[in-house]
Amino acid sequence: MTKTIRNIVIIGMGSLLFSCEPQSLNIEDSAQYSRVFMSSASETSIEKTYDITDEWHQIPFGAGYGGFNQLTQDLEITFEVAPDLVETFNAQNGTNYQTAPEDSYRISQNTVTIPVGKTGSNSIYLEVNPLYFGGTRPVLVPISIKSATGNVPIEESRRTTYYVISGGYVTNPYIPYAKNDWQIHSFSSEEDVNDEGPAWKAIDGDNSTHWLTKWRRDANNQRPVHPHHISIDMGVSQTLHGVQLFGRLGTNPDNMNHNFYLFPRLVNVEVSEGGSVWESAGIYSTALEPTPTPEFTIYFEQATKGRYFRITVINSHSNNGDTSAIAEIEAF
Repeated sequence: MTKTIRNIVIIGMGSLLFSCEPQSLNIEDSAQYSRVFMSSASETSIEKTYDITDEWHQIPFGAGYGGFNQLTQDLEITFEVAPDLVETFNAQNGTNYQTAPEDSYRISQNTVTIPVGKTGSNSIYLEVNPLYFGGTRPVLVPISIKSATGNVPIEESRRTTYYVISGGYVTNPYIPYAKNDWQIHSFSSEEDVNDEGPAWKAIDGDNSTHWLTKWRRDANNQRPVHPHHISIDMGVSQTLHGVQLFGRLGTNPDNMNHNFYLFPRLVNVEVSEGGSVWESAGIYSTALEPTPTPEFTIYFEQATKGRYFRITVINSHSNNGDTSAIAEIEAF
């Protein structure tokens, strides 16, 4: 019997319990067809998305019973979170979901009851807090039936529900790190004539100053082109959830594109513990409309830890410009 047909039979038999009189059914060894199962389980995952705030969200689940025999005693079904099944799910489905951090989920209780004569249990809850996922990357939380009383077998094909849960930021829940001990680790170029745009001004706490890549041409009529980079030593290792970039302020409020063309459009953010070996935290598009006060917050898909971070400006909002500028950099 295929998995799909068996599931239909189990659910259908639960309906028969109430549509037929017990004495009208004459099924030999009818107990062999009885099963308990997780009501929400299916051949696919269940996807949930929440705002990333410090808030717990409840996802209800419970158990069901199917068979030709009505229950003559209560069944107690015990559930468990089964993180060891994440690897198996990924292998079977060609996915790459991460296991949810242990402090990001809990179940309200682990036991439900299917009462005598009934086919469904009460609901309990998987509770999740996306703030503790450590980023916007989806995580996988498998919930499985661990055991059932009454000697009723568990239907293996509907034993587990796989919850794919992700979060998105509406506002930034993190406080930026203090920059008192920050130093510029390296940079690709700077416009140092007349103190016009040295790199250190990107971390001086003043949005009216800026780091400006060298725009003056040399004797050969050359100047640095994209990509441009700036790397920062925070002094101590920190857990990074993202960075915030502020653009060079425009001096003409009637011209939305004034200085906006210098703002990074596509950036690669990298993190390092020692300042020499770098790991990418992702490539991000700022996707902004022209404004004299450009600003963009980058949230990492996965939080990462390091003492150094590097921002590489792959291109800026100018269609054909060589130069880029950042007024201030924050990290959180």
